[in-house]
Amino acid sequence: MALTVSVIIPVYNGARFISAALDSVLAQDVSSMEIIVVDDGSTDETVNIVHRYPQATLLQQENQGPAAARNRGVERASGEFLAFIDADDCWPAGRLRWQIDYLRDHPDVDIVQGKLQPMRHNTAGKTPCEAAHYANSLCTALLASDAFLRVGPLDESLRYCEDLDWFFAAQASGLVVHRSERVALEYLRHADNATNNMDLVRRYTLQVVARHKRRLGGEAT
Repeated sequence: MALTVSVIIPVYNGARFISAALDSVLAQDVSSMEIIVVDDGSTDETVNIVHRYPQATLLQQENQGPAAARNRGVERASGEFLAFIDADDCWPAGRLRWQIDYLRDHPDVDIVQGKLQPMRHNTAGKTPCEAAHYANSLCTALLASDAFLRVGPLDESLRYCEDLDWFFAAQASGLVVHRSERVALEYLRHADNATNNMDLVRRYTLQVVARHKRRLGGEAT
């Protein structure tokens, strides 16, 4: 019988966080699952830590960025569904189960998303620091594997906003997305978040939006 879900974790120098991410995946109430960690050229202890998890398959590559790492994970995946989580984030309990149940109960839907909950570490532990919100992030989504393949791989030339670009392409391909009010991702805010570089994020966002306008035949501004 085919695996239910393939979980793909791209990581680059994530030794401080990868254990918590893996533990949150392993705590999900889904037995038919594979975990694929794609190490994107880490130089810290990431690989040694992942080796402590026999449930995870480790793939290694030279540093090529998160889009390339995710694409390599998808190439290896064999599950009915795909789920993504970054190495410094966590999933709340039960996240996979309600998303799987929704897609199975609604065969007309290709992708189900939940909300992203920003978190910070403080003296009380890990606590919310902002209101939960929707984001065009693959890490909040569960999707049918064939739906991902219909859209195609992530653009490996993008170091930022590759998720946004993929969701624009999914929209153009006619994929059906359902957004749930439930939280699907605990997004840890810390000093090394890639999105802290707001100038680069804005630049890539404008690039992706312009590309999407060209796809639709409109005028890019």
